[in-house]
Amino acid sequence: MSSHSRSFSHYFFYVILCLTLGLHADAQLDDNPLQVTTTAGANAITTSLSNYGSLSGPGNGETDMVWQGLGYAYEINFFVGAEVEVPPGSHADAYEANGVWKAHVISDGLKSSGGEISPDGTERWGWQPLDATDDGQQLVDVSHPDIPKKNDYDIDGDGHMDSWPREWTAWPDLWHQGDSDPRQEYLYAMDDRDNREFAYYPFENDSSRQGLGIQVTCRTVQGNRDGTQNALISIYDIKNISDKDLSKVQGGLWGDPHIGGADDWRDDWAVYDSVNNLIVLWDDDGQSLNNPSVTPGFMGIVFLETPGNPVDGIDNDGDGITDESRFDGIDNDGDWNPLFDDVGADGLPNTGDSGENDGVPTAGEPHFDLTDMDEADMTGLQAFPLTSFLDTRLEEDEKVWQLLTPGNMDVQQTPGDYPLLAGSGYFSLKSGESKRFTVAFVMGEDHDQLLNNVQKVRDYYRTHLGNFIPEHPFPLTLEGNPPYTSEVPLKWASETLTDTDSLFLLYSTNNGQTWKTYEQKLPNSGQYNVSTATLPASVFYKFKLESVNGAYLYTAISDSFFTVDNSGADNVAPEVLWDFRDGISLSGLDTLLWRDGDADGDPITRQLIVQSTVITDTLWPYNAGWVLNTADYPNGSYTLTVHVSDGRLSASSVKQVTFSNSFEDVENTYVTHLQGPSESIIHAAIADRSAIKKALYVLTFDRQDDQTTLYSVYDSTRKYYLIKNDPLPIAPESGRFFDGLTLAFDNPEYRFLPEKSGWSDSAHTNLEISMPNDAHKPLFHDLEFRFDGAACDTSINGIIAPYAVWDSFTGKKLKQYIVDLNSNGTWEPGEVISPLNEGATTDDIIWYIIFDAPDNTDPVLPEVGARYTFKVAKPLSAEDRYLIDTNILNINTNPSYPAGYALQQNYPNPFNPVTTINYRLDKSGPTLLEVYDIRGRRVRTLINGYQTAGTHRVHFDGSAVASGVYFYRLSSGGQQLSRLMLLIK
Repeated sequence: MSSHSRSFSHYFFYVILCLTLGLHADAQLDDNPLQVTTTAGANAITTSLSNYGSLSGPGNGETDMVWQGLGYAYEINFFVGAEVEVPPGSHADAYEANGVWKAHVISDGLKSSGGEISPDGTERWGWQPLDATDDGQQLVDVSHPDIPKKNDYDIDGDGHMDSWPREWTAWPDLWHQGDSDPRQEYLYAMDDRDNREFAYYPFENDSSRQGLGIQVTCRTVQGNRDGTQNALISIYDIKNISDKDLSKVQGGLWGDPHIGGADDWRDDWAVYDSVNNLIVLWDDDGQSLNNPSVTPGFMGIVFLETPGNPVDGIDNDGDGITDESRFDGIDNDGDWNPLFDDVGADGLPNTGDSGENDGVPTAGEPHFDLTDMDEADMTGLQAFPLTSFLDTRLEEDEKVWQLLTPGNMDVQQTPGDYPLLAGSGYFSLKSGESKRFTVAFVMGEDHDQLLNNVQKVRDYYRTHLGNFIPEHPFPLTLEGNPPYTSEVPLKWASETLTDTDSLFLLYSTNNGQTWKTYEQKLPNSGQYNVSTATLPASVFYKFKLESVNGAYLYTAISDSFFTVDNSGADNVAPEVLWDFRDGISLSGLDTLLWRDGDADGDPITRQLIVQSTVITDTLWPYNAGWVLNTADYPNGSYTLTVHVSDGRLSASSVKQVTFSNSFEDVENTYVTHLQGPSESIIHAAIADRSAIKKALYVLTFDRQDDQTTLYSVYDSTRKYYLIKNDPLPIAPESGRFFDGLTLAFDNPEYRFLPEKSGWSDSAHTNLEISMPNDAHKPLFHDLEFRFDGAACDTSINGIIAPYAVWDSFTGKKLKQYIVDLNSNGTWEPGEVISPLNEGATTDDIIWYIIFDAPDNTDPVLPEVGARYTFKVAKPLSAEDRYLIDTNILNINTNPSYPAGYALQQNYPNPFNPVTTINYRLDKSGPTLLEVYDIRGRRVRTLINGYQTAGTHRVHFDGSAVASGVYFYRLSSGGQQLSRLMLLIK
């Protein structure tokens, strides 16, 4: 169900639109610097999220509401429409009713086909993101716009969550701070001031702001509780910030689902399930075109909360109460209980705040007004019309408004590609008034699982988001001493848990990343002995008690890790957990910490592996931690792996990090292009000034058949390679180090450059060049076509040509092959020219080139002496050689520079407890590097194995040895070198 460009019908419509409106630069449409898209992927659903109301978006095939490996939507956008008064005849869709001219205005932020654009193509008439709401709530730092995330990282280490505005010191919770649900939230706001289609001016003293005067604050929520991990919930708080009341408003969704993947949109179903009040979408054949090995699931769209209409005299939600409201100061459904709910405006008991224990409901207390979604006479889903992308576009305000007439619930008859269009029905929105619209997108493997997940999401929303239940923490203690072998005795104060008969008991063995249920109906007896018979042995146990069946969310988590060892005589694998999250950035000296252990008490050994695409460094920590000097490594992405072993079984934990250190640039004047045609630019940077040597480095290159370019660095002073056939790095910080330097390359892709090519002034011709096919056997040289007479050259297949093809770099004439279309033995305009690379067969064709006159004109041949310069982008190849001369750099030379086989002094020295040892091997072979104390006793073997020629680095951790003098010895290729080092603790 998708309006992708692959669809001929959509393409045809787009062509017609372009012919009507003209083509305009997209950059003008989206030059708002506040427009930001982020990736929401905190549970089983991963999607792009944009701060103009869209989930997923055009051209997105990787984060298009992905669930279990398949995408489910091209774009889904939230809209608000309203009926307003406009000047007579001011718009083609305006109409007169009882002497008043009206129009139906819809504001949206759709980026795919159907979004509203001004006639001149320079402005989007729809949602635009805000840096702050009308009441002054800052949401975005203009200097670096982002969508704030509740549980974010401080990657840059400035003590501030990276996506948060500078002004924030805490997350602006919509719910009380006591809500401990481990969900992720994304927050942004937008308004419709740029919707200028209609002559409606919502602000009396500001005619520049149009639209409906609507501001929308959106919170997108991803939960991780049972059922909610398969759902994404969007909460839209709609506020009329204008000076005018809106008496007839509705909200809804326009979407473009593709159930089964970005290419699988031709056979989708979308049906409204009136029994369960939800839209169900699925793939007709149950097969994915994008990934046939994955079966598409079902997607459900449910309106969890819609604005109430408390003035229409209708029981809209069918709960037996007419025109109830969350804003009238009345407990409409009578569920406010003074025994449990009279806790005051902060929603928390025993804080002594306003309204606490006063015997009457107070705003903010449970089960009353805003904390009781049942007090809204919600309109729910009122319209689900069936239309097509050709018949209806969201920019057609009047047509869409009529389709959304309440009660218009069409039934799809055949599978196909249809827009998703759903509306809430009518409600009012007075000036300054806010109302809430909440939609959940829920996934399931089949229809039954979908319905089960939808119910879980409804329960979750009611207990955690729609109504806030204050958290009531209580202590949970463990009796006895670990490790526990048969039972874990739990104890808690049951008398503090009022209105609670039973509890959930859950356990975690990964520091609360996931919880598993042990008992669903544990009696609230105050104590319980947990049998370990069905539990796995682990050193990372935590227990949690939880209940939500009263006025409070009761929760308790055991204080720290404890061990369960029920293994008996069986060996248990060790365990390891990193103490930081994925994705952080490291720089300088960083202390890496983790937790490890073995449930049955076996001693363990540790390995820390630092790995990138070009480096693998294995370290041997003594304890659960390591001080890593990240400046010893090129900048870039790294995998950090801690591997622990008890000698029989092992375990690993992996984190992805980025190393980011500042390097000093070297002026390009120190880099000389010795030979070759390439116009690539080589950047050198100083990674370690103290390690720079006075030398001449020669750079050579090798272009592979797959177009990959490899480079080598040869020290011409000392006659050996420092780097041999490495892929080109794209930034200086990501290249491999050599003698304190690192390199990066601006290396273009091989292509014809029409903007730099052309005829000489004396050509006087109308011939134009075209390229019917790509290059066959590349030649990274410019060419020149020299028109020097009627029989200037003869092709290898005997065709006479009035020109010859010359290699501009070598100055040699090239052979060519000509396709003689009219078989007259002479080249004429329109016939294909194929210059040849070295050889004399069609296997050596460089380019396929045609010179021809424009359509409907006769060709005018170039005059004798004319030249056509054929320019190409020239990547690095085996023809190129560059020189880097560090003799002219202002550096301090190192007199102990190792020539060939060398062992350098450790750094730092003295050290505590970690130091780095660098060494160089002049040839590959078995290598041994050992540490001895001053009496000659071996302390540690750092390296014992085969190593390649070149520079190597190893770290020695002296945590387990005493202060003193030690020496380290390198043995390889029949040679030995030793140095002293000093450990001071």
